[in-house]
Amino acid sequence: MTALREQIGRLLDDVSRRVGPAAADIVNRLDSQLDEPLTIAVAGRTNAGKSTLVNALIGTRIAPTASTECTRAVTWFRAGPHQSRVVYADGSEDPLWLTDDGRLPDRLPQPPERVERLDVWVNYEPLHDITVIDTPGLSGDEGLADQTERLLKGGHADVLLFVFGATIRADEHQIVSDYRARTSALYDFPGNAHGILSRADQFLDPDPWAKAEAVAAEHAAALSDELAGVLPIMGKLAATTETGSFSEDHASWLRTVAALPAAERDNALRRKNTFKNHDVLTDAARSSLLERLDIYGIRELTAPENADLSADAMYETLRTRSGIAALQKRLRVMFVRPAAVHKAVRALARIEEFVRRDAQAGEMREDLLDQIQVIRDSPAMHTLAELRALAALYAGRSDLGDPIAVRRALLLFEETEPWRQLDCESADADLAEIALDAARYWKSYANKTADLLATSIAETASTSAYLILTSIRSPS
Repeated sequence: MTALREQIGRLLDDVSRRVGPAAADIVNRLDSQLDEPLTIAVAGRTNAGKSTLVNALIGTRIAPTASTECTRAVTWFRAGPHQSRVVYADGSEDPLWLTDDGRLPDRLPQPPERVERLDVWVNYEPLHDITVIDTPGLSGDEGLADQTERLLKGGHADVLLFVFGATIRADEHQIVSDYRARTSALYDFPGNAHGILSRADQFLDPDPWAKAEAVAAEHAAALSDELAGVLPIMGKLAATTETGSFSEDHASWLRTVAALPAAERDNALRRKNTFKNHDVLTDAARSSLLERLDIYGIRELTAPENADLSADAMYETLRTRSGIAALQKRLRVMFVRPAAVHKAVRALARIEEFVRRDAQAGEMREDLLDQIQVIRDSPAMHTLAELRALAALYAGRSDLGDPIAVRRALLLFEETEPWRQLDCESADADLAEIALDAARYWKSYANKTADLLATSIAETASTSAYLILTSIRSPS
């Protein structure tokens, strides 16, 4: 249990002791929520690629995917032995049987309006840290879209991942703006929402990935007040790598395609249909490659520089090219690793609301409010300031006026080992002296810049470096 969790636990005990039975419900609920995994809701328009992304995040192809809306109910994916159920609005439940290919069924036992949610347990290690919520498309069936809006309005998600296409539609902007507004009392920056540019491989450009990165940066700038950045992803490739759907057979087939004469290979890979009708492989092999990689992925892994890669090397190439590795790092840095801080932010806000509303006025109330403020000001909550700085850097709201400074700041905030945070070659360096130099560097940077946001980031970095220095000099 973290020190922050222990602090809030003691505060909850004090609230319960001093306020009495009236506090029992909220104390028990908050105490339980503090120990639950962080909930991440994936939302977007119909056919935006939400469920494909969800499959990548949960490590199995269980969420149904199609060109029409096939997520029939809000679906919670948790860690545990494989099982699934339907939970109805009246509290009753039914088991839910998967299809022969291991996916959730398109049809539910009862009409969607009677369904509260689907609960699905998946034996996947990363889900011990997060619960992923798949949602119906916001532009599809009105009844299904209402489920998603109720989830977001009800505060059930700690984090929102919103999936965009090539353009930001007005209703999409409104949804993320509404989410930001509902949580603005918790965060004075977009600390609990991030954007995803899906289907990055579908851009009609000589270099689809470069185009996708540029569009993602434009989206991030347009929504910098609502989102902590936007990252591009090739959903189909990501799902293929993360669900273990790429095998030695696929690698062998790709090497066969790569061995074709250059002109023939280029012609075969000109479009999806030209490859589908080529006789270089069996029909089943070509279909299997297209299902997992689409034409972009096949082109990438049959390019001359990749022609002789092993299956493992092809897999790593796919993870990098798909954007899933970068997305998982971003989720880890912004949400998963600081989950205790995100939980604390929500818990402290709710405790304060309860104390102000229900605790008897006077010394007791003021003492409880003082305890809340002490926790908010504690070193453990400095992570929140680092997340604020990262959100500004990720969304392009600040570049610090210096690429070297940006790199140093990202290392300081993203890494966890002091020698990496301080950009040292090894842990054997004089970390205390280097941390002190870093703290002075950032304090000087803050004093010299006239940009208020850059000043804030630099001051946060200076504090981070001093905290590293303190941990080195006085290890716990």
